[in-house]
Formats: sequence, C-alpha cells, structure tokens
Amino acid sequence: MDSRPVVKLTLEHPKKTETDIYITKSMALMPMVEEIIKKLHNHNEITLHATGAANYKALKIATVVKSMQKGLVEATVTTHTVSTTDFLIPTKIGEKKEQKSRNMNAVTIVLSIK
Repeated sequence: MDSRPVVKLTLEHPKKTETDIYITKSMALMPMVEEIIKKLHNHNEITLHATGAANYKALKIATVVKSMQKGLVEATVTTHTVSTTDFLIPTKIGEKKEQKSRNMNAVTIVLSIK
C-alpha cells in the first residue's frame, strides 16, 4: 500500500446546457431537489450527472423529485465508466511525482415530465 498523499483531479465537464446538473456528494439534498423541480417545470427535461461517491446522491435526489411530483415525472438511469488521473505527491527527496489512471463509475439520470 502506497502511503504517499494523493491529489485527485476533479473531472472537467463543461455544462452542455442549462438543463445539465452535475451532482457532488457534498450538495445539500433539498435545495437541489427544489432547483431541479423548478427547472423541470420550465424545460420538461433535466439531466443529472454524477461520478463515484456522488452517484448515490444523484439517485437519492431523483427518487425524492419523483416522489414529490407524485407520478408526473419519469426517470431514465444510465451507468457508464469514466477515466480519471490521480497524482501521487513525493514525500522524500529524489522521488518523482507519479500519476495513476483509474476508472470511475458514473451515472446519468434523465428526469422528464410525463
């Protein structure tokens, strides 16, 4: 097991449209739910994107939105894999910075008005 500090890069994802919402694990649940419901009524379709530990949060948000809208919203869930790079920080003189690539699971949830 390598004990060197690891710097994990955030995945860059330019917002495609105003209906794309990127979920992080630290987002507060209810404010996101309220924002999504407002956007959903304005645009009829919203796409949630999440990776890694945020996947659960995205699924939870989608479930709460569906239950609050009582049968008016349907969800389509797609899972996929994305690649990311971590950097191992040298802790000893003479060590070089290393980088490691790894795959992460990701989820895309399309919420739409029925």
